[in-house]
Amino acid sequence: MTYDADHPGKVPWSRLKNEPARAFAIFEAYLQTSPRSVRKALAVVRHRDGRDLGLHVPGGVIRQSHEWQWRRRAEAFDAHRAAEEKARFKAAEAAARRRRLAQLDRLSEGLGLRLEELAERATLEALLKLHAAEREEYAAPNAEEFDDVGLPPIEDRIKPPDPEPSNPESEDPT
Repeated sequence: MTYDADHPGKVPWSRLKNEPARAFAIFEAYLQTSPRSVRKALAVVRHRDGRDLGLHVPGGVIRQSHEWQWRRRAEAFDAHRAAEEKARFKAAEAAARRRRLAQLDRLSEGLGLRLEELAERATLEALLKLHAAEREEYAAPNAEEFDDVGLPPIEDRIKPPDPEPSNPESEDPT
């Protein structure tokens, strides 16, 4: 039995048509065992049902695990969970970046009046480059999704100080 052809639109770890309820109950326990084990899954179901906790796994359960493709369905379940976890991680990472952008915006607002007083131009340039890189990386694909800070770009609010003009009187003419 191939899953995809016989069950379009359903996730592989859902109960299949004609799959016995007991076999599916053991499969659900199988999904939760680590490492995956039919013996452990059967023990979980037997314990839950208040039945004998013997170690013997009947051949019928092994055959059902093959017939109903438990291993392949469990791999699909694992891949799905990994994709969900990756999406949650990326969302958390993007949220952290948005928080850092907001902090940089607040910092730049707070420093706005004193930027001209900064001794080292490199500090300001580094801040501007970092801010621009963060905005470019996380605002370019979908600007409205990441522009929840509500502030104009830092480059429009703060201009780097001009380089110090050279003093012609102090230059050596030789």
